[in-house]
Amino acid sequence: CVDWRSRRIVAGVNAGEFGDGANAENGRSYSDDLFCEWEIRGFDCKNEADICQSIVHLDFVKHRIWSGDVIQIYTDDENKCDSTNSTSAYLLAQSTGFFFDSTLPPRVSARGCVRVLFQTDSNTERFYATDMGDGFVMRYFASNFVCSSDVDCNGGTCGVDGLCSCGGQRYGSTC
Repeated sequence: CVDWRSRRIVAGVNAGEFGDGANAENGRSYSDDLFCEWEIRGFDCKNEADICQSIVHLDFVKHRIWSGDVIQIYTDDENKCDSTNSTSAYLLAQSTGFFFDSTLPPRVSARGCVRVLFQTDSNTERFYATDMGDGFVMRYFASNFVCSSDVDCNGGTCGVDGLCSCGGQRYGSTC
């Protein structure tokens, strides 16, 4: 990503991907002192005034983030994507560390819109004696299915927002 640059993505039913630029590829590393953000909107949330019913889903594809650097994912109960200026925005997930394919963080889902923030500190970190890269890649897509009862959640609990609660985490349209 480019420092202080915001990107707006409208998610459709077909998946797309975004990342920090280094994307955890061998021999590549993200920069120090970054603050990057991505706004991912559901397919029915193209404009600020839209009433959003779609669910945005985010999955980590790669996740190698150094200690002191962080990925934060926000949403807003009022379907406003400007989580930094909203009084109803809340943190859905926060992540740092190195995860490999079998241990990636769980899916994050929210109605309407999410904002992903990636912030790095001023420390320069690199792997020694290997060309393993750092960074992250996330896959996104949107759906219009919401749960209407606990039966839809495959063992979870259906919330008033149409998202299933699965083991204490808000997960999406099913567990």
